[in-house]
Amino acid sequence: MTGFVRDVALGVATGLPMLVVVGPIALLLVDVGVRRGLRAGSPAALGVALGDVVLAVVVAVAGTALGSRLAPVADQLRIAAAVLVAAIAVHAVLSVRRAGASDPDGSERSVPMLAPAGGPGVSSSERGTGRLLGGFAALTLANPLTLLVYTGVVVGGGAGVGTAGWVTGMGLASLAVHHGWIGVGHVVGSALPSGALRVARYVAAGLLLGLAVHLLVG
Repeated sequence: MTGFVRDVALGVATGLPMLVVVGPIALLLVDVGVRRGLRAGSPAALGVALGDVVLAVVVAVAGTALGSRLAPVADQLRIAAAVLVAAIAVHAVLSVRRAGASDPDGSERSVPMLAPAGGPGVSSSERGTGRLLGGFAALTLANPLTLLVYTGVVVGGGAGVGTAGWVTGMGLASLAVHHGWIGVGHVVGSALPSGALRVARYVAAGLLLGLAVHLLVG
């Protein structure tokens, strides 16, 4: 096994258990899978993976220097993450309410979370794909806790961590995990009636608010 392949395997082994933890991005991806299905929702997972790769590259390059700069402001970053998660939860609730108001009988199940605006020369499908990808990449990059976690892994890691192969493996792990969350949403969306799905989306928003509170008091 070459060094690069070994480092890729290390990145996958590092990323899978770290990224599979349920968090705000996971809940949002499940919601995308519920409403859009696996194929139409896959750009969201790709956006998260791109964000993860960018963060992995940043911490791999900066390494210990980044860790020493982040340590004194860890509490402030945690509060910022709590505010971000709370904002996502509020957005989720408003999204469910808007969908219910425009579709009171529950006949429409695939209203996109990031609704594309129409425009000349670009189909709504293309805009929706780009907006999903870019939106989830931005959410991933905006979460300061993700940066802290990645920095801790690189600073405390052994041989192979922080290499190009490790970054590649982390990206592959991110793709697999986050496509899995969309798959979960697709299965749930296919099995539950619309009324139950609406309740499930409110529950997911409540879990996000609970996570925000936990970050604030933790």
